Amino acid sequence: MSKLEHWSIQAVLDDEYQAPETARTILCGYIYNDSRFKEGTFVTTSTLRYFDPESKKAKTNNTEYELGEIDVNFSDFMESNGFKLTDYKLV
Repeated sequence: MSKLEHWSIQAVLDDEYQAPETARTILCGYIYNDSRFKEGTFVTTSTLRYFDPESKKAKTNNTEYELGEIDVNFSDFMESNGFKLTDYKLV
């Protein structure tokens, strides 16, 4: 299974007129155990279809990810703004 390390969540708007609440959710991070990429390559995923921070699993249409360590800057941002990873849970 592909593994993302030092990952973060990103909201993506496909155009400047798109309403923020319709943004796609993706992950960014350094990927390991994926034959498509050199070990430690920085990647952005396609749209998340499943995200469970408690089980440390995420899925897009075609790939399942194991989530390693969260990006420190993203974690600090979440904490300082009162957000929790469980706020983003998609199951």
